[in-house]
Amino acid sequence: MAKTLIPAYPGSARVPAPGGATARGRARLAHRLVRPLGLALLVAGLAATQAAAADERYSQLPGFWGDFGVGFGGLDTSSAPFGDNRSSFVVDGTLGGRVSDHFLIGVNLRGQGAQLNDNNNGNCNYNGYYCSSYSSDFGQFISNLFLVAQFEPGWDHGWTFGAGAGQVYYHNRVLEDITGDYRSGDGAGGMVRVGYDWPVAGHAHVEARLTLEAGHVNLNSNIGGNFNYHSVMLTVHIAHH
Repeated sequence: MAKTLIPAYPGSARVPAPGGATARGRARLAHRLVRPLGLALLVAGLAATQAAAADERYSQLPGFWGDFGVGFGGLDTSSAPFGDNRSSFVVDGTLGGRVSDHFLIGVNLRGQGAQLNDNNNGNCNYNGYYCSSYSSDFGQFISNLFLVAQFEPGWDHGWTFGAGAGQVYYHNRVLEDITGDYRSGDGAGGMVRVGYDWPVAGHAHVEARLTLEAGHVNLNSNIGGNFNYHSVMLTVHIAHH
């Protein structure tokens, strides 16, 4: 647009008309304000869209969480009387529910059985009871009742991370045959685990897990002292969540 010029005084140079510079300043200020405001509106719109999509997907996830799995591990009860460090068979199940888009909470029931020491030596007998007599059976068994939480970064697939703690129950056939106790002892334990989840169909999944568990058992008999145990387990699960 052409500028309107008027003389400042007779014979002087021509200068811009009053108000021209002020108008340009206002335009520049408005331009500077519009750009960040537009960017803020764009970011807010994207966030709202993502939140709506997340809410929609979360609403499609079932509230019920359940799984069942089996596997193998290593159970170390070597500090217990008639205990040993042996491979174990594991049965594992969980019932619970989803509390948010990435978190599930439930109750975990797990049992693992292992053979006892298979050598007849002075450290593994008591008044004629020998661990070798139970080597072909699940001579010792640890079960637990844990409250567990599971974190799923990928909603309902991919890596999973869990932790839990609770009550532990211990059975040892040699101790129970000697003492007549129904259960050898109980105590407390905890576990951490990592897994990977594959969706199969609908809300059905297959998951592989690596679990580390440790705890302390108080024995009911006075044959030996209390002891700590450790376990490493690899299990495969069928799950619904």
